[in-house]
Amino acid sequence: MNMSTATLAGDLISNMHHRGFTHDFSIHGEEFLWVQGNASLEPHDLEIVEYHGLLNARFSRKSVIIWGMSSKKYAIKGIMIIHPEDRTEFIRHFRETEETPGALDMLRQAFRFLDQVGS
Repeated sequence: MNMSTATLAGDLISNMHHRGFTHDFSIHGEEFLWVQGNASLEPHDLEIVEYHGLLNARFSRKSVIIWGMSSKKYAIKGIMIIHPEDRTEFIRHFRETEETPGALDMLRQAFRFLDQVGS
C-alpha cells in the first residue's frame, strides 16, 4: 500500500498512468462505475492499491484523495478521485466487504489526512 502527499495532480496522474492505472472509476449513486468499460462494479470487484492526498488540487480547488484501484475480475487498474464531501458514500460501499485486508484502515487514514489539512 502506498500513500503520499503530492502537490501536482497532473504529475501524479501521469505517473500512475505509466504504472498501469489507465482506467477511470467513479461513484454514481449506489454503484461504482468503470468509465471505459461502461460497466457497474461491485465493491468486492475493486481493491485499493494506493492513495495520494492532494492539497488544494488545481482542478478542484479543494483537497482530494486520488485512489489507485485494481480489479482482478476485469484485469484492470485505474484511478478514482474522491472529494471530501463524497467520503461517506465511498466508505459505505467499502464497508459492505472486507475482503481486502487493511482497506478500511487505509480509508480511515486517508480521510484523517483530509480532516487534518482542513479540506
